[in-house]
Amino acid sequence: MFWEGYQFFGFHQVVRKGNWKLIRWTKQGRRRHPLGEVDPVLPLDKYPMLELYNLAEDHREEHNLADKETAVTDE
Repeated sequence: MFWEGYQFFGFHQVVRKGNWKLIRWTKQGRRRHPLGEVDPVLPLDKYPMLELYNLAEDHREEHNLADKETAVTDE
């Protein structure tokens, strides 16, 4: 499944395959997280451009695995 959108937290694209969910943010416009940060420009060290979650083990999307699961991220 694939979708993309532009909402109050910026333009993003999302791919869902099995238990994996990948979110890719663009550098266009400001990024604002819907559940926390109110600063209109989010720091990349706290909010990276790529986020990968294993929803079977992390349904609240709290542990970004994009740097650890590079094969899944690249796919």
